[in-house]
Amino acid sequence: MVTAITNELLRSCIQLDVGSVERLDERKRVMPLKNVTHLVFSFKDLRVIDHLDGLTFLERLHLDNNSIYKIENLSLLVNLTILDLSFNKVEKIEGLESLKNLDDLSLYCNQIKHLEGLDALQRLTSLSLGKNLLQSLEEILYLRRLKSLQLLTLDGNPLCKDQDYRTYVIGHLRDLRFLDHRVVDEASLLVAREQYQDEMLDVKQKEADEELVLKAAQAKASQQDLFKEANLTLVDALFDSMLLEDPEYLKMKEVPGLLEALDEYRQKNDSNNEEVIGLILEQHGKKKEEITAWKLAIKILLDERDKASLAALNSFNKLKKKVFLEIQNDSSIGEDRLRQLLEANEKLKDKLLELEMLSVGEIQEDHTLSNEERMHKAINQTFQDEEIRRNRDCLW
Repeated sequence: MVTAITNELLRSCIQLDVGSVERLDERKRVMPLKNVTHLVFSFKDLRVIDHLDGLTFLERLHLDNNSIYKIENLSLLVNLTILDLSFNKVEKIEGLESLKNLDDLSLYCNQIKHLEGLDALQRLTSLSLGKNLLQSLEEILYLRRLKSLQLLTLDGNPLCKDQDYRTYVIGHLRDLRFLDHRVVDEASLLVAREQYQDEMLDVKQKEADEELVLKAAQAKASQQDLFKEANLTLVDALFDSMLLEDPEYLKMKEVPGLLEALDEYRQKNDSNNEEVIGLILEQHGKKKEEITAWKLAIKILLDERDKASLAALNSFNKLKKKVFLEIQNDSSIGEDRLRQLLEANEKLKDKLLELEMLSVGEIQEDHTLSNEERMHKAINQTFQDEEIRRNRDCLW
């Protein structure tokens, strides 16, 4: 009884172009796994998904008609476009986050109760979820995030018993072309749009609000990354941290009304913060441009060294072929020509060593960038120290 994928099973399941059986079997035994593009594990009594490492360029994977309970160990199959997990025992949609190129996914006839785990599949055009355990029509709203979805199969789920099932799905997933193997015609689409027009306005407004929240979170995360890169971490919290570290502030905080003017000072601090942050980010941007330009110059110089090395090697190889040909035609000149070749070899060695030393020199200069970056951090720290001083002067 097979429960897991072994190397022997894997190679037997490789799908190749048409050819003689003997030749195909031999190719399966010796071909590198990274060259495999199609695997079929149908009806292999598999319990788990494993041992798929190294299948870098796998495009189609069929795991249907097995006893798989969990979707797992697929994260490295980033080029996968077709995944068939139909007729298994999968209970949850998961483990698909890295399969961003997936176009066709079949989870037909499993034990799935909720729609989830599909957010990353923005290229998915075909999704088969028939004969699962989906109960509520509201689950369908989750699929609106799949912007490329055109073909959907849901027949055989409990939610399909609702008399408004088809109209509801068409009304909420308006880019569908096929639902349960039937074309979504224009008449059905118009009826669905009219029936769910008011509800869709609310749905779209909710999605727009969620999109704004998501964009705000992404913008904040990007800003935090930039601040960290520019050595500005927690700079916007300097004012509060300065107060908390001052024992007098903690005492005065207990006296009602004593710190009412603190908001005015906080506003001045925010203004100072913006100015200081702007200066630091400006200097950080310039430094990044300088580093990028310097590294590009280093690359160009090293490429020139490589070209010069290859040219020297090619010249020597031509001379070597010429010398061997001359010796083959006239053995009496062999000693003289070999001496000439040895001299050329010594010159080649000196030339390559010279080019290597020049390259090492350029790389060592590139390493000085770390010192420049440390200097940049020191400048940033100076700005932050100035900010603290100005805040103290402002407050006290």
